[in-house]
Amino acid sequence: MLVGHSHLLRELLQTKLHDSFTQREPELASQLCSLKMSNCGVARLELDFELDSGRTPIVDCWLLAGTELVR
Repeated sequence: MLVGHSHLLRELLQTKLHDSFTQREPELASQLCSLKMSNCGVARLELDFELDSGRTPIVDCWLLAGTELVR
């Protein structure tokens, strides 16, 4: 579990999001990398450290519990 500010999650997604997710969900990937999560937002990330030598392990992301992306 990782708890942090939405800016931390955005930075992680900008640098560690695998291309397979970006190709599958281009609009969501773009929003995740440019917008913030709402206050008290929750995101579930799926990681695969065997892909791409672990450089970009985030292969999926779900916004949970009513979390929205905001400016």
